Amino acid sequence: AHRADPRRAVRALWCCCRCSVGAATARGRRSAVGAMGEAAAAAAGGPVVGVLALQGAFAEHVDLFRGIGVDAREVRVPEELAQVDALVLPGGESTAISKLARRWGLIEPLREWVAQGKPIWGTCAGMILLANELTGKMLEGQEVIGGFNATVHRNYFGSQLGSFSAELESTFGDAGQAKYVGVFIRAPVIIKHGDEVEVLATVKKASLDSKEADERVSTEAAVVAARQGSILVTSFHPELTTDPKWHSYFFDMARQSQNGSSLAQTEE
Repeated sequence: AHRADPRRAVRALWCCCRCSVGAATARGRRSAVGAMGEAAAAAAGGPVVGVLALQGAFAEHVDLFRGIGVDAREVRVPEELAQVDALVLPGGESTAISKLARRWGLIEPLREWVAQGKPIWGTCAGMILLANELTGKMLEGQEVIGGFNATVHRNYFGSQLGSFSAELESTFGDAGQAKYVGVFIRAPVIIKHGDEVEVLATVKKASLDSKEADERVSTEAAVVAARQGSILVTSFHPELTTDPKWHSYFFDMARQSQNGSSLAQTEE
């Protein structure tokens, strides 16, 4: 019920940067909220979630959060960053996002955000920006935010031709539920990580659809979702599906962080 066509998603990312998947998908999102959306909506007055809106699939993240009752806002400048409690770094072009973040004075505030342990979620390009180390084809001098103790392969599955959707092997979700279907578009993966990193999901791809893909693609399960404290990373695009599981999960992270901060302030 929550499947997405990766070819359509590829066209959207390639052609219009905002990854608009159309009004039909938006209607599907609203109808797919279910119990998770109702639970999130019940948390009115909870944390405000910001989505970095410099390039990429930011509009889809905002729509999906709002569809489950979360106060979600676009963030483009440091002043807007200061008004939110949690932040999403969307999929898109990681090099373009980092250059625009530098231009708009956001690189250092974003690094400070991570250093302070505030909730942050990187999807696809966002995972690349949060990684401490990168490998794979990339431009020299790409600026990253860092903080996530892992080595990320930028284009593990190869070019756009290697884009696909697949069920994830994951400890995430309730027993008995259908497996989550991830949409992978020129996706990165985690190839090495520290002991403090919790692996949340892996995927195994049966074939090499791109000549640029890593040779391990068809032989090894790849780590495509993980968490390190207040940092969540996914190499796939949850915002391009109608399934709100990962957005609800991140909102819960933000709510727990907010409750922890409130408790600490009360004790002081």
